[in-house]
Amino acid sequence: MLIAGTKPGDRWYREGLLLIFKNHASDVCRDLGELIIDEQNLLQGQIDAATMSIVRKLVKVQASPVLRMERSVLRRRLSEIDAYRNEFTFDDDDKIVLRYKKDIRPFLKMLNDEIVHSPLTGTMYESPNKTLIQ
Repeated sequence: MLIAGTKPGDRWYREGLLLIFKNHASDVCRDLGELIIDEQNLLQGQIDAATMSIVRKLVKVQASPVLRMERSVLRRRLSEIDAYRNEFTFDDDDKIVLRYKKDIRPFLKMLNDEIVHSPLTGTMYESPNKTLIQ
């Protein structure tokens, strides 16, 4: 919680801000239950450890259009994209299985829809920052 009268450089301000981000990321993590199997609670473990790159990405992906896709469609499309083809393991219900810590980053990259195809050059790019044109 932020304490009245604290400033950005203050310890209480930083700790309060961290707590807000961690709580929000935990909410997003719980909402991912329809999409993933994370039996070892790898994502929550990274949140609890305050791994800020993971926390920030989780907060960022909460509005991802990928989250609105049907799991079977998502699985099929991921298999058609070279950058993702061999990145994920799925269960029989098309849920993505997170088994190892190394599975987290590609998963978050996918949720953020970071692979972009240029219609002009036909080139695929990794771009975490995008502006929707249409």
